[in-house]
Amino acid sequence: MIAIGLGEYIITNDESETIITHALGTCVAVIMHCPHSKLTGMAHIVLANKPKDIHLREVRPAYYVDDFLPKMLLHFKHSAHCRVKDIECTLIGGAVSKRKNDLFKIGEKNVETARSILDSYGVKYDDDETHGRVSRTVSIDISTGKVNIKKQMMII
Repeated sequence: MIAIGLGEYIITNDESETIITHALGTCVAVIMHCPHSKLTGMAHIVLANKPKDIHLREVRPAYYVDDFLPKMLLHFKHSAHCRVKDIECTLIGGAVSKRKNDLFKIGEKNVETARSILDSYGVKYDDDETHGRVSRTVSIDISTGKVNIKKQMMII
């Protein structure tokens, strides 16, 4: 089992492995699976947009949707020769805060930014497990591409 944390990702085709990430609240997991090559990737993405401030310290590679998601897609298309129409993509997370006056709307922005990027590349995706007020732990079996989701109520 390969566990990834905030701002981390893994891309592999090792069919003996399962990839997992825990406690997705407002963060969004992007999962891509190519059934032909078994290439599978998961990213635990924290925020929608990378700040333009060039003095900002670099963070983990999959921290921002707009920065990382195009790189992940290009890896699948070019390095692994997966056709866009063959990529099975799932978006999970992007929960809505329990606070009534959520000014930042992080979960909503994460999901909308991911959808926009995937749409621009013509990638079809399943986003049935986005939003809501639950925390999700997500895993994918690389050999089958089966995604498993466990939910629990959010504390905050």
